[in-house]
Amino acid sequence: MSDPTHEAVETLVHALNHGGLPEILDAFTDDAVFSSDGGIASGRHELAALFDGTLEEPRPRMILRHTERDGNVLHCRATRRFTISDGEQAIGHDVEIRCVFTVVEGAVARVVVDPIQ
Repeated sequence: MSDPTHEAVETLVHALNHGGLPEILDAFTDDAVFSSDGGIASGRHELAALFDGTLEEPRPRMILRHTERDGNVLHCRATRRFTISDGEQAIGHDVEIRCVFTVVEGAVARVVVDPIQ
C-alpha cells in the first residue's frame, strides 16, 4: 500500500538532491512555506530564490534517517551532507537536522527544519 505523504516527501528530497529548480518547485504546493533557522520562504518566487543557490555542484544532499507519519505530516531526522573543497581536497561535513513536512494533495505545503544540537 502506498503512502502519499511519504511519497511526496521522497519526491522533494530526490529533487533537492538530484533535480533542477523546476523539479524542486513542482514538489511544493503553490503557497508552500519553508522555515529554518536561516529564515522563511513563502510561495514559489521565494522558494525559487532560496533553492536556486543550492544547485551548483557539489550541492548539499539530504539523507532521511528516521521518519514517523502522523496523518499528512511526516516527522523526520535527517542528515544534510555538505562537501567543502579548498581546490585540492574535498571534505564532507554532516549536519543533523529535524524536519517536519506537511503534505497537501500530494505536494509539500510546509517544511520546518531545525538543527539538532
